[in-house]
Amino acid sequence: MVKKSRDFKDILADPTGHFDRPSDVVEALSLSREQKIEILNRWEADSRELMVATDEGMGGGEHNRLGEVHAALKQLGVEGDGDQSSTTMHGYHADD
Repeated sequence: MVKKSRDFKDILADPTGHFDRPSDVVEALSLSREQKIEILNRWEADSRELMVATDEGMGGGEHNRLGEVHAALKQLGVEGDGDQSSTTMHGYHADD
């Protein structure tokens, strides 16, 4: 579900402010495949930063959707970089 404005720059700056789930990005008809990939890559980066913050005791209880982001990217034909892609700097696996 889209939450607000469909301006690409706004969406790219804050994917979770515009979409409830990564799969909603894949289903968005108004975005090109390239835009969807860019948005999901931003979501992935944000999720990784959240994992690091949580590892360091600074998390605010936000839900990490890294696995869902990877699944959405896969739906768009983008393959990840393997198991290492979902490991934090402290060695925890994203899906743990």
